[in-house]
Amino acid sequence: MLRMRLPVDGTPEQIGNRLIHEGAKLRVCQETIYRYIYSNEGMAQEFWWYLPEHRKARRQRRARKRRAPKFDHDVSILFRPDDVAHRREFGH
Repeated sequence: MLRMRLPVDGTPEQIGNRLIHEGAKLRVCQETIYRYIYSNEGMAQEFWWYLPEHRKARRQRRARKRRAPKFDHDVSILFRPDDVAHRREFGH
């Protein structure tokens, strides 16, 4: 069923949503379709060519980004002012 639909109907998202809309007994999510496309069998049939970006290899879905540090490394607790260190005022 996937072999006939992929070149004709468009992206895996559209195929999965069309199956839901038509009320098909067999429903397939888009991730399953992508996994089939990039499997050995799907690569042998060159299904990747019918995707909008024509990628032979799949990109990572979410790249983990390094966050900026919350505190500056140059400022140490040892270098705080004396009035803060001794807690003489309210709020210190």
